[in-house]
Amino acid sequence: MAIKEADEMRKIPLSNNTVLRRISAISDDQREQLILRNKEGSKFAIQLDESTDITNMANLLVYVRCIYNNDINEDLLFCQQLDKRTTGMNIFKKVNIFFNEMGLQWKDCVGVCTNGAAATTGHTAGFQGRVKSASDAPITFTHCMIHREALVDKKLSPELDTVVQDVAKAINCKTIRTWFVISTIRVGC
Repeated sequence: MAIKEADEMRKIPLSNNTVLRRISAISDDQREQLILRNKEGSKFAIQLDESTDITNMANLLVYVRCIYNNDINEDLLFCQQLDKRTTGMNIFKKVNIFFNEMGLQWKDCVGVCTNGAAATTGHTAGFQGRVKSASDAPITFTHCMIHREALVDKKLSPELDTVVQDVAKAINCKTIRTWFVISTIRVGC
């Protein structure tokens, strides 16, 4: 860019409020596009992950997968703090409220993948039981493969455990950075 154009750019006022407003507008637009893709694709699946951050706050991350333009798309649907405890009811309420606000229907959800915690897998009071009560549609419930591997990891030999730990560190570092960037920009988590 030429010096003249750079000087012109410096004249544009960019207060913290302006930047925040623009990031929020971009975030809202991306969310609207994501919801439209899910609605156009008709059917979708979600993956839940609830985790506690370093401040001891429980966060719920919900990913969505759908077919759009003959391609499988996967995105972070939302990230929200869980009020109080991480019970099946609290998790269901967060997801259900988001679905209602965005016009998503449980009847269009064909799959739910969870971390296997009791709050998500309970057939009555857990998230799974509440979803089944909210929808007559056949929804497949699965246990996340990464969480399954973590359970197996507890019984590994010391040699194999060292290799798995190195791989997990590399994956977690990238995942944490991705979650932070996406949640900060898209949903303000």
